[in-house]
Formats: sequence, C-alpha cells, structure tokens
Amino acid sequence: MKRSWVYPLLILAAVLLAYGNSFSGPFIFDDLPWIPENPHIRHLLPLWDALQAPHGGAGTGRPLVCLTLALNYALSGLDPWSYHVANLAIHVSAAFVLFGIVRRTLEGPRLRERFGPHASGLAAVAAICWAVHPLQTESVTYIIQRMESLMGLFLLLTLYCVIRGHDSPRRLIVLVGMSKARGGLIGSPAVSSWRYAQNQFGAIAHYLRLTFWPDKLCLDYGWQASTLPRSWIAVGAILVIWLAAATGWALANAPPLGFLGAWFLLTVAPSSSVFPIQDMVAERRMYLPLAAVMTLTVMAAWNGLSALSRRLESTQTAQRSASVAMSVLIIGALAWRTAERNQDYHSGIAIWTDTIRQRPQNGRAWNNLGYSYYKAGQTDSAVACLRRAIELLPTYAPTRAGAYANLGNVRIAQGRYSEAITNLSEAVRLNPGDADARNDLGCALQQLGDREKAIGHLRTAIRLQPDHGRAHYNLSILLTDLGDFDEALRELQTARRLLPDQPEVPFKLGLLLSSRGRYAEACVNFAEALRLRPDFEQAREHLRLCEEKRHASESH
Repeated sequence: MKRSWVYPLLILAAVLLAYGNSFSGPFIFDDLPWIPENPHIRHLLPLWDALQAPHGGAGTGRPLVCLTLALNYALSGLDPWSYHVANLAIHVSAAFVLFGIVRRTLEGPRLRERFGPHASGLAAVAAICWAVHPLQTESVTYIIQRMESLMGLFLLLTLYCVIRGHDSPRRLIVLVGMSKARGGLIGSPAVSSWRYAQNQFGAIAHYLRLTFWPDKLCLDYGWQASTLPRSWIAVGAILVIWLAAATGWALANAPPLGFLGAWFLLTVAPSSSVFPIQDMVAERRMYLPLAAVMTLTVMAAWNGLSALSRRLESTQTAQRSASVAMSVLIIGALAWRTAERNQDYHSGIAIWTDTIRQRPQNGRAWNNLGYSYYKAGQTDSAVACLRRAIELLPTYAPTRAGAYANLGNVRIAQGRYSEAITNLSEAVRLNPGDADARNDLGCALQQLGDREKAIGHLRTAIRLQPDHGRAHYNLSILLTDLGDFDEALRELQTARRLLPDQPEVPFKLGLLLSSRGRYAEACVNFAEALRLRPDFEQAREHLRLCEEKRHASESH
C-alpha cells in the first residue's frame, strides 16, 4: 500500500469511530416535512418533481438536497439508515477535501520549507479534528442538515480546484458553483436587525467557546425570543473586533495566517450579521468556520511543540512521538464526546429532553417534546409539555399555532373530540394557512358527525396544499359515507399516488372498487396493501373474496 493512502484511511477510521452509533437515529424536527411528509422524494421520475422542496419545508429550493433524499427513499424507503449513511459519506468527502487543501497549502512555496516534510501528517490531524469535532453532530447526525454539509463540501471543492488550477502548468481552474443561502425567516417580526446583530457578537463568542470546550451542545437554543446578557454581547463584540483587526494585520504581514482569519469571518458572516434569520444561534453554522479554527490550532500546537523541543534539545523522534501522543489524545476526546452526543439523537424524546434541560424557557423545545411523547403514545406527558409550550410561546410565534395543533391531535388520540376541536380551531385562527391543522380539524369534526364542516376544512387543506395526501384520503372517506363514489374514487387515487407506502390507502381503494364491481382493479389494490403490510389480514380476506367474485363474473 502506498503511504499516500494511509492518511485518508486514518480520516475514514476516525470518522467511523465517532459516528458509528449514529445510524439508528429517527427523523426529528425539520426532517419530518422534508422526508416522511414529502411526497416529492417518493419517486425519481419525473426528475423535476423529485427536485422540488416540500410544501412548508424550512428553506427554499435546494434541488440537490431533494435529489439525495429521493435517492435515499428509493434505497430504504422511510428506514433512516441510508439517510445517515449518505450524511456520513458527505462529511467524510468534505474531510478528504479539507485534507487535500491543507496539505497542498503547506507544500506550497510559502510554507514548504517550514512545514513541507510534515504536511501530510499535519493536514490529516487538522482534517480529523474537524471531522470528529462534536460541533459537527448537528450537520451530520441530524439528517436534514446535510444542507449545511453539502454546501460545505462544494465550497471546499471550489477552493481545492482553485489550488489545483493554480499549481497546474496549464493554469486550468475549474470552479464548482455553489450558494451559501441560509434557510429561515428573513426579517422575522420577532427580532430587529440591530437586536439580531447585537446577539451575534455573543453567538460567535459562544461558538468559539464550544470549539475548545464542547460540553453543553444544544439543538435549539431558543435565543430568538430574548436578548443575550450585556456581558456576553460586550465580550463577543471585543472578540469579533479583535479578530477582524488581527485578520487585517495578518493579511498584510502573514497572508497564510490572515487567510484562516478571513475564512472564519467570511464563512460565519452569512448567518451572523445584521440580517435576521429565524434562529439566533445554531451549532451547524460552525461547519465551515470550524475548519479554520482547527487548522490554526493544529499549526499553533505544532509550532509550540517544535519550539519546546528545540529548547529541550529533544530528538526528532521524541518530538514526533509527543506530537502523535497529543494528537491521539485530543482526537480521542473529541470522538468520544461526538459519540456521546449522538446518543441524544437516538429518539425525539431524548434530544428534546436534553434541549429543555439546558433551555427550560424554550417553548419550541417543549412543543417538540410534546409531539415526541404523542408519537410514542405517552399522551398524558404530551399534554403537559404542550400546555407548557403554549404558556411560553409568544402570541405571534407560528410555533404557538403548532402547539395548539399538536394538542388537538393528542386529544383526538384520547377520544376527547370536543377539546380537540377547540385546540385545532385556535391553531387555524392563529395560522389560517396551516393545511395540517385544517386536515386534523376536519377529522375531529367528522368524529362528532359534523360532516359538512369537516368537508369544508378538508377541501381548504387541499386548496392550501394540493399534495396533502392525508387530506385527500380523509376527504375520500367522508365522500364515500355520503355516497359520492365517483369523487371519492378520484380522491383515493390521488391519495394512493401521494402516499405510496401507506397500506390502508390501497385497501380502502380496493373496497371502493369492489363495491362498484371493478374486481380486477380491486384485487390489484388489495395485493398492494398486502405487499406493504404482509400481516394485513383484512386485506388478505378481501383479496380472496374479490378474486372469487372476479372469477365468477368472468365465467358468466
């Protein structure tokens, strides 16, 4: 084996060690609209449809992200393992590219004399520290945040191509286009530009603290609703001003050092400036800035060890041994903390309980914990969490409407339909464009026999979100009860197209077709329901009966 392959293998081994326990994590938070509730990823053709972002998904566009999700769905459906594998592959690829960037830079004419013989080793340590750092878990373990890691991979590839083009005698530079568009609510009514900018000084200081001591990581800080303490803002402002001044000086006097400073400031700037986005702070925003900090830290540590070795008159072997020992110790500690953090992503209840432990006034976290309890069937705990969320969330927050809607769904699960209607009506009042709340309200009204209002809300849900498969399905059930079989059939056929992995949809479609004497088509749908759920005994029995009727009709 050539020695040049040793370092990429070390990078791969370190990342697998840190993230080996991340593959069983379920879909959480923004994963839900982008993956389980996204009809566009359920097919690869037509390609244009597969590239579409889901209705109501955080952010806009991102066709490449949508395509990767569609490929994952084609591979494993809604089993999360392939999505985690894809995230890890993106991250490992980015680490390989970072290794190439640092190695080629250290072997360049400016730094070759000082670092050239050790370029590969130093680049590998920098890339590994960056790749296994706990701050990266949000971009790697949290599935939908491949948005951040894909963006990072393309930016790193762009820089690598520039370096390769500069080194090439043909001066051929290949640029990979990319855009660092940030999702979120630009100009959120909850936060002014000035207040957001003030908080970003403290946010940057917080990012840097977590870089060197990643003890308390948090999925949702909830800082969008409150201003940081003045001490944090003051410390952060001094730190950012010093960093900007030091970067300016270094660009003029020590360009390689200045480049690292510029890299950090420019890559953190899109989310930490005067333009408000929904969350004041998010750890995933350090995905690229962390590369500069880790590279600078590794180079500083190497210089420090070299100076100490010269002072102690140590041999090169002793210096190398000390460097390896220190690298293994630091990388091991970072990988251990990353693996520990991955445990929090193993369930929605775990990650949101951890978030609330750190941010007990975060209403959105309470809402998500309540939803997680609801999905786990723990309705009493869900009610308590959702009531707390409603208390904490401001009246203008869209999440408040979501909390009422979630509480309405819990009440439906408990069979308390009147309370469900009260909560879901409030959700619709706060957010009239919420198709999910309209659909759920229609279901609750149906349970109490108010079919006219139920149909009205279901039709509104479909008008707001034409690809809302559940609304089409629920409307078809009501229309069947009212005897409007033709429209019910159209709605069920639409629901089957939008919900291809739900066995009850082809089952209901089979029942409707069978009642109309279309036995051959009914058999196809019953068979599909059985394929999706092999233990679906009702579908098996109806398939048998339907086949008998089909044979009887054909014999006549």
